[in-house]
Amino acid sequence: MGDYGYDDNGVFVIFLILILLLLGGDFGY
Repeated sequence: MGDYGYDDNGVFVIFLILILLLLGGDFGY
């Protein structure tokens, strides 16, 4: 990570979405 900014952003977004999916049940999503 670092050399390809768009790849880093994509990984971050995917990671964030995975967290939201994992924690979604707790928040009622």
